[in-house]
Amino acid sequence: MLEKLTADMVLLNGKIITVDGYFSIAQAVAIKDGKFLAVGSDTEIKPFIGKHTKVFNLSGKTVVPGFIDSHLHMKWTGLNLNKINLRGISSIEDIVKAIEKKVKEIPKGEWIQGFGWDEGWFKKKRYPNRWDLDKVSPDNPVHLERAYGHIEMVNGKALEIAGITKDTSQPSGGKILKNPETGEPTGVLSAQGALKLIQKVLPQPNHEEQKEAIKEISKKFSAAGITSVYDGWCYPEDLRVFQELKEAEDLTVRICGMVKIDAGVKPLKECLAEIQGWGPYTNFGDHMLKIGGIKIVLDGGIGGKTALSRLPYIDDPANFGIEVIPTIELMEICKLAAKNNWQVGVHCCGGKAIDLTLETYKRADAEKSIKNRRWMLIHAYEPDEHTFADCRKLGVVVAAQPVFIHLMGHSFLSGWGKERASCASPLRDWLNQKVHVGGGSDSPTATFEPLVGIWAAVNRRAELTGEKLWPEQCISVEEALRMFTVESAYLTFDENIKGSIEPGKFADLVVLGEDILHVPNMDIKDISILMTIMDGNIVYKNEAIFESSE
Repeated sequence: MLEKLTADMVLLNGKIITVDGYFSIAQAVAIKDGKFLAVGSDTEIKPFIGKHTKVFNLSGKTVVPGFIDSHLHMKWTGLNLNKINLRGISSIEDIVKAIEKKVKEIPKGEWIQGFGWDEGWFKKKRYPNRWDLDKVSPDNPVHLERAYGHIEMVNGKALEIAGITKDTSQPSGGKILKNPETGEPTGVLSAQGALKLIQKVLPQPNHEEQKEAIKEISKKFSAAGITSVYDGWCYPEDLRVFQELKEAEDLTVRICGMVKIDAGVKPLKECLAEIQGWGPYTNFGDHMLKIGGIKIVLDGGIGGKTALSRLPYIDDPANFGIEVIPTIELMEICKLAAKNNWQVGVHCCGGKAIDLTLETYKRADAEKSIKNRRWMLIHAYEPDEHTFADCRKLGVVVAAQPVFIHLMGHSFLSGWGKERASCASPLRDWLNQKVHVGGGSDSPTATFEPLVGIWAAVNRRAELTGEKLWPEQCISVEEALRMFTVESAYLTFDENIKGSIEPGKFADLVVLGEDILHVPNMDIKDISILMTIMDGNIVYKNEAIFESSE
């Protein structure tokens, strides 16, 4: 009966990298009703062409499965489109100039927001402070997010609005940096507990503004070849926005959303009540929009030296990082999550945070098995042999961001030193230890283009120095492709319906401008995206590919 079916779309004369179990290479593919109908040679696929079939002659171009980002923040990324982009700025003076320019363009009192600064790029290796910004913006509150998150910079006006003074107590799970001589806050806020103090007074986008931001970033994801995302930070109102966009057919990517629990910020009793109050749990929804796991933040990040590590930072011997949530609270949340059949994902960058997370997972597992729930380590820069063993035993998976080795190599080196940092995000070790690892970006803390992530996983080049960092942890292009496709699908229990080009799976694919398996490894990030298909529909095309009506 199969040969009598007529395809909606056929792609011929290409190199189809299926990323199936054998990493098979085909020549053509047929699509019907949003799914792959058949994969094979031109001769095998041409019989599926009918009177109304849309036919593309790929002229030898390469096709891969649609990319799946295993961990990013969709709304934040979309909202950042309207903020000042400070990525790559090399001095505090240039930040001040950017703020000064913006002050001249807006009314007095209006907020100025930006993102992406990194003191590692500055000649003076220090954070900007309120006094730097107050010189040019005394009347406009300023809020600047550091690259990679966990640290934010504000000026004096913003501190005034938030009510943060030298008498403000240090919050639980965070830190207000203060001048050691005067006690005055410098404007630098570190980790979740402190960031909440300023975030609660920031102007909040209304419902329609959020929808528009997500619509716009959805299009940009499609242009990068992304067809699915695992959004790592969703509140109920975010899921509502996603659902409205889905119903209006304004989404061009599939979304699985992690439910954020503000542990360490809200009282434990409230956090437990939130979990208990959810009726649906992990995997409720459909192939376009569904609920993922519960998201908990345990520590900070390497860039701001807030990742909770086993050893102190080499340039700050008293600093081991920050524990955002007490372990006993993490334990109670995880036990309830296991009881209610949730997947759990914990943000744990440093080694100590990884250890605490896995110890908590083991105790939750002792009360109700989590082995088939695919509980997750998010980031997990600093694993050791015990980490690998525990992950295998518990069925724990990892959401990794290879791009951080590229963007934050200098931070790993300055914080941990070369020998200790050699374990940073050890992709080769993870794969050798048979742990499922999904590739992602953590956008907007890093660029979301999957080809940059694949390039970083294969090359491990530091952006600031160009140095190849710990080459023994490089992985192959084939392994990196799996990481950003079918392995990311595994993290959301979707490996049987997407992530590879196989009959019966959803028709999500990307047409590339070059053969990713044969271009020099250093050129992978520069490969162009020619066309993206999601659910059998063209959601992005930047080049007219020859179309015939065979």
